[in-house]
Amino acid sequence: MSQAGAAAGSGAATGAAGAVASGGGAFEQCVAGLKPVCKYDEKETGCAALTTTSIPLTNGMTWGNLEIKGGPYGAFVEWNEGKEFANPISAGESTCEFLAGAFGEPASVTADVLDLRGGDLSLYTVFRPACWKEGEKYPVITWGNGTCGQSGGYAALLASVASHGFVVFAANSRFTNGGNKEMIKALEFAKAENENPMSVYYQKLDFERVGAMGHSQGSSATAVAASDERIKTVILWNGGLTANKPFLAVSGERDIANYTPQQMDTAVQGASQPGAWLFYHKVLETGGNVTGHLTLMEQPERVVDPTVAWFKYMLNGDAEAKKMFVGADCGLCNKKEDFEFGSHNLP
Repeated sequence: MSQAGAAAGSGAATGAAGAVASGGGAFEQCVAGLKPVCKYDEKETGCAALTTTSIPLTNGMTWGNLEIKGGPYGAFVEWNEGKEFANPISAGESTCEFLAGAFGEPASVTADVLDLRGGDLSLYTVFRPACWKEGEKYPVITWGNGTCGQSGGYAALLASVASHGFVVFAANSRFTNGGNKEMIKALEFAKAENENPMSVYYQKLDFERVGAMGHSQGSSATAVAASDERIKTVILWNGGLTANKPFLAVSGERDIANYTPQQMDTAVQGASQPGAWLFYHKVLETGGNVTGHLTLMEQPERVVDPTVAWFKYMLNGDAEAKKMFVGADCGLCNKKEDFEFGSHNLP
């Protein structure tokens, strides 16, 4: 792990460095030491909140620079980890400039998507709580990037999820469904860290509570990874309608697959597993031809709450989080101007 992560493994409350709280108010001290607001892809800083990126719109206005308030643990991002579990780098990397440009998004957005931020494509980015509570174990989520997407581009979502008490292991690969099983190797990396006395994650990860999610190609990789017996539930972002584990499928207007809410509902109602679907309206007008494929990157403030609630519900059995998805007045119900939602057989 990084030097900051290794230092945190000592058990001292080190504030924004990512403390292991050891009692006597250490957790509270750590939280108090978090940086109040961080840029969405800020490296190795304990953060209480994150800002979103800026998206130029066709009307001359700009969307973004919004603050996403973090959860009670704060967020910390470890970059370029897991050398012992390195993945091969795909030959498809040479196509990324062309593929990203084909989306037709503003030049600044395309450049942001392609900016690796010093990331090693063979390694991993880990999004974790900045402050730990002594004796508490945390669910694990394995993440898959979309084609030519990079982990830092999803950081506002993934770090926000981590701040609510989850540890997200994200392979940096931009071709996660090419047969290398990066999402499963991420779990093996997580397991090794959990068993390593020198790691900040030592005995802090709960492998009875494991989830998976990914975007586009990463969504397809998630559906494949769902066959792993450790994975209990998945979220499919903009790719696929069902899985062989309890699932949430997400799409929206102007998505690549061009699903309709009716198609999503039909698929979920006929699924063999409990499932739900979420379809976003009011997608940004950027001039791009499939901007709805990028909602979780361009408007992460819209997707953080349902993502956190889904994993709290499915992995933690959180009754309050369940209310977002279940019941006639559920949190995602009856808001058709903004999004549509449906479910089948949720427990």
